[in-house]
Amino acid sequence: MKKSVIIMILIIYVASIVFIGFFGMKIASYNETLYVERIECINVEAEVRPNEKILSLYFAPVVEGEMNTNVVQLEWKVYPENATYRNVIFVYDETTTCGYVTDVGTVVFNRKGTIVVNITSTDGQNIRETIRIVAM
Repeated sequence: MKKSVIIMILIIYVASIVFIGFFGMKIASYNETLYVERIECINVEAEVRPNEKILSLYFAPVVEGEMNTNVVQLEWKVYPENATYRNVIFVYDETTTCGYVTDVGTVVFNRKGTIVVNITSTDGQNIRETIRIVAM
């Protein structure tokens, strides 16, 4: 091979290294799924104890024909805030007789008792926050 061919190959090689270094080859990820890492119950009246959160409610007798005032609306936050699937479900013991939990996190008591609710992610990671709601 002639010297000029080898020199041209070297010039093209060096130029390509400079070109890639200057403009950069950035890795772009498309349709990346960010999973839920943590769920936090943010009801301000919740008492935080080691390994559990407790919400207390003073039960008022339910009067026939009037609206039940023994209701707690759960509030929660999903982290990271830009998680792809931020939906949660509310899992509790449905055989309990003191009340129930709606699909939107409203806890309704019919009588005094305790309901333990797991706020669980629906992204397949099974991340959850457990909160105990007590009607006394």
